[in-house]
Amino acid sequence: MKTNVLTNGWSPVQDQKLNENGNSPSRNETLKAGTLFANYPGTYRTEDGGSYYKFRFVELYGGKFEIDILDQPSYRGRDEGYTVAHRLPSARGGLKICVTAGREPASLHEAHKLAMGWAELTNTYIKSGTTIDTQIERNARR
Repeated sequence: MKTNVLTNGWSPVQDQKLNENGNSPSRNETLKAGTLFANYPGTYRTEDGGSYYKFRFVELYGGKFEIDILDQPSYRGRDEGYTVAHRLPSARGGLKICVTAGREPASLHEAHKLAMGWAELTNTYIKSGTTIDTQIERNARR
């Protein structure tokens, strides 16, 4: 998976136009598929160009990061349980990406990569029904 992260500015290309809030455009540019616009909130457009996810990256004590999920596509009736969707309640309200304790991202760059990877896995789960765990197991065997 390529990891395009924009920390400032826009990436002109493809379909729907977004501003930094992920809403209607305020500029004549768009968010390229597979790219994270990492200003607050971070908006990610999946590599297939069809879905958008919004994240908040929160630095914790010791330089670790949590990733709050601010917005994402509907699961379309698929199981949204914590163990299937890899989401947990956030201390800030809403949900966050589930990460094994002690394995939280240690940099903002790692947090960006994790958020993009989770979004791609979730996007595949929503479209195909193949769970995140099954996708990870398949990728590990390759």
